[in-house]
Amino acid sequence: MNHTDNKASTTSSNKLVNNVSFLAIAITLFTFIITFNATVLKTNDFLAIQLVCSIPILISSCFTSTKLGYTKRIFAWKNYNYILFTFGNILLINSIGILIAELVSLKIGLIYFIVNILVIIIYSVIRIHFENPNIKTRLYKDTLALGLIIIFGILPILGIL
Repeated sequence: MNHTDNKASTTSSNKLVNNVSFLAIAITLFTFIITFNATVLKTNDFLAIQLVCSIPILISSCFTSTKLGYTKRIFAWKNYNYILFTFGNILLINSIGILIAELVSLKIGLIYFIVNILVIIIYSVIRIHFENPNIKTRLYKDTLALGLIIIFGILPILGIL
């Protein structure tokens, strides 16, 4: 096994741990809502769809993370895994934000989303400054994540969607 194979295997393991953690959160949140306040899922389609869809998307992301450890066509799997992980993660973030807005307050829900947006932006600024990644790719990734948060998280709690 050469250095590249070892790095891919380590990356695969790390991604899998992250994916499984987010999946556990999604399933726990879903179970908690079903147990204590199922009507919130019946009355809020954006919450129900995003929470329910986050689970199979994160499961698929787990499977593709394991693939990264041994495939020879890592580029395609890495991109697919990124898309799955981003969608699953953002759907989960949105679900939590919508729940906060519905069960706590709109103001606290907006603060939650603003903090999520800020940490994404700060992460990218640090990454661009210190690691010098492909800026076009970084902007694409951030635009995808931020767009999903705004369109499927913030706009629904404001009643725009």
